[in-house]
Amino acid sequence: MLPYKTLYIYEIQGHFPRPEETFSDGFIGCWYEADYSFLFFSSPNSEEVQRKISAFPELIFRSETILDYKNWETGKDFTSFQVGKFFIFPFWERVEVPQGLIPIKLDPGVVFGSGCHATTRKCLEGIEYIYQDNVLETVLDLGCGTGILSIAAAKLGATKIFAVDCNNLAVKTARKNITINKVEKVVEVIEGDAVHWTNQEADFVCANIDSRTIEKLLDIPGFYNKKWYILSGMFGTEVNLIKEKLKDFPLSLVKILQENFWFTLIGKRN
Repeated sequence: MLPYKTLYIYEIQGHFPRPEETFSDGFIGCWYEADYSFLFFSSPNSEEVQRKISAFPELIFRSETILDYKNWETGKDFTSFQVGKFFIFPFWERVEVPQGLIPIKLDPGVVFGSGCHATTRKCLEGIEYIYQDNVLETVLDLGCGTGILSIAAAKLGATKIFAVDCNNLAVKTARKNITINKVEKVVEVIEGDAVHWTNQEADFVCANIDSRTIEKLLDIPGFYNKKWYILSGMFGTEVNLIKEKLKDFPLSLVKILQENFWFTLIGKRN
């Protein structure tokens, strides 16, 4: 069964403090984006939300969005699909995994990273490309979302993975998916800022994250103690800036993957 039928999303200007301690019935979680809080519920809760934010003068109620869960993230139903040798499917579906493919079972909840987005798909392709000729045991997954990329690396042979996301809702979702896929002994999910984890030693770093954060990562010397890199989440105009910036650092581009306007860079330390 689908985890939710309908999503009720309340947009709040400002940072709503400790929403998990404030709401109970129907509350799914909170997603923070810049100076906004997005409260997710499985049942209508507009009156309660507006009443409770009135206790915080700095918060402003902006909107309510009602959305069929099947249309969350991509505007279409999330069902099983294949990316390279990976076979991704929602945990509520009973499917027969085609022979020779690697299964990844997901509960995306309300976190981006079901594999339907172009950047996630290209990262999966990049991970498969890197692992076909390399044994990379330690991995740093920055902006892990649902944990899908960490799961993919674990199933290809990684033995220690640090999956980092700054959003508490993403961390909870990733931990659930790590358990569903039985790779909890390999993957450690951490709530934190990608920039603060850049110095972590690893053979391979995957950063499917916004381009401004990628630029910050490139300015940290410890970023270059890895062997392989995947940088993703960039539009066409942004990727050119990143490519220019890489010319000043000990990292060579090996492959560039593109889908629509999204780019994914695969690099190797010189």
